[in-house]
Amino acid sequence: MLSIHQVPFLLHLLVEVPPCINFFFNPDGQLAKPQPYAHAVIRQYAMLLLSTNIIAAIFIVRPTDEIARQVAGALAVYHIGPMLRALERLRGEDDEPTANKGPSSLGGPGAHWAIEFLCDSRFHQSLWLPPKPNAGRTAPLRVTYADVGYRDPTNPGNETIILFVGGMSGGRYCLAMASADKLAKKYKVRLLCTDRPAIGGSTGVVLEERVNTWLETVPALLQHLNIKHVSIVSHSAGTVYTMNTLLVHRSILHPTKPYVALCVPWVHHSHSAATAMVATNFVPESVVGKYHNLASFFVKNVNPMIGFSSGILNSLAAKGPDIPSSDDPDIESKDMSKARMKLLMKYFFAESTEGCSQEALLCLKRGKNHLWGEWEDYDKYVPLLAEQENKDQEGSKLEVDVYYAEDDMMIGKKGPVWFDSCWEGRKKGDRISYESHNTKGTNHESILDAEYGVFEKILRKVSNSLQA
Repeated sequence: MLSIHQVPFLLHLLVEVPPCINFFFNPDGQLAKPQPYAHAVIRQYAMLLLSTNIIAAIFIVRPTDEIARQVAGALAVYHIGPMLRALERLRGEDDEPTANKGPSSLGGPGAHWAIEFLCDSRFHQSLWLPPKPNAGRTAPLRVTYADVGYRDPTNPGNETIILFVGGMSGGRYCLAMASADKLAKKYKVRLLCTDRPAIGGSTGVVLEERVNTWLETVPALLQHLNIKHVSIVSHSAGTVYTMNTLLVHRSILHPTKPYVALCVPWVHHSHSAATAMVATNFVPESVVGKYHNLASFFVKNVNPMIGFSSGILNSLAAKGPDIPSSDDPDIESKDMSKARMKLLMKYFFAESTEGCSQEALLCLKRGKNHLWGEWEDYDKYVPLLAEQENKDQEGSKLEVDVYYAEDDMMIGKKGPVWFDSCWEGRKKGDRISYESHNTKGTNHESILDAEYGVFEKILRKVSNSLQA
């Protein structure tokens, strides 16, 4: 039982562990503009926070004495800074000058735009998968999805369509990232993205059924929308689902221009040796399984009070850059970008996030064997795909583009090298075209930010190849 004298140390842990993790894994989220050269300083600050957390943890279990009181006082001094910063934020003193702000009594134009944008019915579509008693599913399963971008009402059968497969915490709100909808309309591309089980409004399933449920969802969604063919673009953990889709539902790709783009493909730390991911070996499976509770608690309770770690959930939704204000109505202003992200977080956590924890377990392969599929990993997967592609000598080659980030804490430097090696020479056969690209200035989460042009490059390539 904790004594009253140990409570301050516990509170310090609750408040400082989330920003410590955030600063270390997502240094870009703390900066108005990406500045890779500042990452080392931010991560050093994260290590300092970690040191204070270790000290606090020691004094939680240590008998209270004069040294404990002195240490508590020293830690209290640190909290003066965040408290002053929070007061400034509440007063608006650390934001833009008042003269540059619009009316705020009703939220201002940025908030009004964000509400109108995120409440668009295109982000809130759903379908139901029928029961499967033989698989233990006795009730229908709901799948929520977004359907944005360009639509051709006069000739819907000829639309160019991309199925976007988001990362670990990415569901349909991935398509709410800055400029995605407008860029898609510019290149006349329709975008689809679903919430995987227990994310958003989608019904949950057990961990072992996540991939199978996805494989059931894809053809059901396309049939529901009367769509025959798509191109596929994935981010991070979405690679696992995309790989399975290519093996089981290869026919959904365009018959003459089959195309897949993999953005920062997830690589297990047994191959990447990424320090951050190797450290997860020491985290109990039960703790990883509650990841969504920690994230939700931080956003709803801690972050509003301390106001200094707004970047902690950039990984949960694609983050658009702060684009300067412009007279061009097609460019999202800074106020609009901030309002969109603020409201997006509220909407995301208003629905189910339990699936985010299951996604973390799946990425780490913490569970039963073959969570990713019978192929287990990419080095065994690529020969299977090559064999399948070689059987179809009449169709077009499968084109696979891979986009890596310059600074990727999640898959490190070795991850891309190992992933590329899985697709070398005879391993991929003659019926797969494979090319990888490195994108300067990006990290694992910012790879699809509008300013780096990766997403636009993909849209342009798909558009030009299918609309020529």
